[in-house]
Amino acid sequence: MIRRLCIALAVMLAVPLNSAVAGTSMVSASAKPWMILGGLAAGVTFLSLGFVYLRRGASRRQMAAQSLQWPVIEGRIVSASVKTEMRSDGEGSKSAVYTPEARYSYAVAGKAYEGNVIRLGLEQFGYAAVAPAQKHIAPYEAGSPVPVHFDPDDPSLAVLELGESGAMRNLVAGSLFFLVGVFGLVFVVWITSLGTY
Repeated sequence: MIRRLCIALAVMLAVPLNSAVAGTSMVSASAKPWMILGGLAAGVTFLSLGFVYLRRGASRRQMAAQSLQWPVIEGRIVSASVKTEMRSDGEGSKSAVYTPEARYSYAVAGKAYEGNVIRLGLEQFGYAAVAPAQKHIAPYEAGSPVPVHFDPDDPSLAVLELGESGAMRNLVAGSLFFLVGVFGLVFVVWITSLGTY
């Protein structure tokens, strides 16, 4: 994903830089609207993706920090397994991702709840190999007791493990998406300022 972002950034920079080096101050009248439209579409798309990833990363980090103060109660594992999923890497090739999954029950103030979050973000990335996923899920055998960290303001939110996975990757990807979006809009302003022939 990061490689694709770098390629997109390089392509978006190549056109204005190439024109600047060549001393071009005019652009084809028939091509100009399409270049503006393409730059706008790219800018808005990448800015939107940037906001999504940045928000996800920041939210995950914030919740992980808050969970350090959450009270702990004993719960019980209902089921545990490793989910195998084929995911595309964005270039057409697919690879298997192995994600530990667990369902657990717990009760707060006499009310029963069921959770499925082992650690924040683990479900988004998982593992590239089955062995570490199996090792991760091994302690969570069905029927075994487990400490559950729950949000006192919303007991339906709970985790088995403190911390988070993937927040930094989301923040890096979001920053790169945002940067490409900004360059897209800069490209639009630059093209708009050029005359036509």
